[in-house]
Amino acid sequence: MLMEDVKNTEENIATLYEMSFIQDAEEESVPKKIIEKHGGSILEDRPLMKIRFAYPIQKQTQGFLGFIKFAIDPERVVLVGGDLKLEKKVLRHTISRFSEKKGDDQDSSDIQGGRERRSRFVRGEKKPSGFDQALSNEALEKKIEEILQ
Repeated sequence: MLMEDVKNTEENIATLYEMSFIQDAEEESVPKKIIEKHGGSILEDRPLMKIRFAYPIQKQTQGFLGFIKFAIDPERVVLVGGDLKLEKKVLRHTISRFSEKKGDDQDSSDIQGGRERRSRFVRGEKKPSGFDQALSNEALEKKIEEILQ
């Protein structure tokens, strides 16, 4: 199924998501089976890449990283996340709503364990102007005395 088919079909209310995951073996992708089990359709599947971890995950030092872009009913994506948590072969996973436009002010939402967490990314955020200078101890004591009087 093509991405345009998912968007253009009025009766299909599926939303686009992307998932990254780490599994312990290079066998067929377990998350792929779980997505299809819950009625989702795989739009893009990248081959698994062998990676070495910076620290052990479940007593393992290496695993296979994969990415999947898929369409599924928003109510069922929570079930997919729950099944992935229970699957012993999947060491880590994250599911995000897919957005085609990439920019500096982009809304993104992550689905983690049945909850939806929204975050807003803003680059170049400036600090408030009163916090640029550090005060010496004497200047700080003077300020405190002025406030207390």
